[in-house]
Amino acid sequence: MNFLTRFWSARLGARAIVSVQGPVVAPPISAPQPDIALLRDRRDFYRTAHAQPRDVFLVIEVAESSLDYDHAKLRFYARAGMQEVWIVDLQNEGIDVHREPLRDDYGVVRTVRRGESLTCLAFPDITITVDEVLG
Repeated sequence: MNFLTRFWSARLGARAIVSVQGPVVAPPISAPQPDIALLRDRRDFYRTAHAQPRDVFLVIEVAESSLDYDHAKLRFYARAGMQEVWIVDLQNEGIDVHREPLRDDYGVVRTVRRGESLTCLAFPDITITVDEVLG
């Protein structure tokens, strides 16, 4: 998770806020705390109010032993309208990419493996490899 925090902070600069385990309002869960969320830049850095789904560019969950739980949270993220969620699966060495939220799921789902790269929908100019993420 530290690598992802540094990676996104360095590449995004002031284009977005890299939130680490910060709350995001996502009914019906009051405020899940994704491992990392890339948020719209805001002058108050979300000190006066939690981020809303419209503020979220990308949610990243890092799963070592929490894979089932992180996958269960996907339906809440989809219901809230989170446009993109990545689940970094450390045990199976891949990143599950979920895009195009539907009612309880995502319309586009793919797994990216070692040797492959990916980009966030909101920042197509930034490429990251699975090998970089997994180390």
